[in-house]
Amino acid sequence: MGVGAVIRVHAAALAVAAGAVAVPGAAAASPEPAPAGLVNAAVQRLLTADAVAAAKWGTDSPVADSARAAHVLDAVAAQAGARGVDPEFARRVFRDQIDATEAVEYARFAQWSLHPDQRPVVRPDLSAVRTRIDQLTTRMIDELAADPGTLRSPGCPVLLLGARVAAVARYRLAPPYLEALVRATQGYCLARPT
Repeated sequence: MGVGAVIRVHAAALAVAAGAVAVPGAAAASPEPAPAGLVNAAVQRLLTADAVAAAKWGTDSPVADSARAAHVLDAVAAQAGARGVDPEFARRVFRDQIDATEAVEYARFAQWSLHPDQRPVVRPDLSAVRTRIDQLTTRMIDELAADPGTLRSPGCPVLLLGARVAAVARYRLAPPYLEALVRATQGYCLARPT
């Protein structure tokens, strides 16, 4: 089974599982246990994709901005290293996040090409959206640094699945966000089950 098929199976399982789980709609006031806080920050970062796509729609701005991605990944590596997180691990986590976000943006472009009536009528300020993305990036790095033991533990894959299911229910995620969530979070657990 190819990677794409695995992501689709995981996304379908998340959608089914989320329908059977009741999760409060508001974020808890206290810090969330790992990896739930990281997953929730990642989902919030993914959810900026619609605004980014709307800001880029009909302009010369490409969906995949390699210069911006390189800048973000370099900054992430530096921030992570300063917080005691392996810079290469952080770089991989954010590469997955960027790839997943770009996939959602491409999906929106395809949707708007096929359904002109669904095209955005307002162009968001891309710099304001990027400010929010930068805030969420910092939050994700904070989450990576907060409990590195959980991400290295053999129980991480089960905790990650639970966090994904809770996030799908909390944010009412539907395609393409289901697949993007799996893609964005696929590298969180450093320990692999045997």
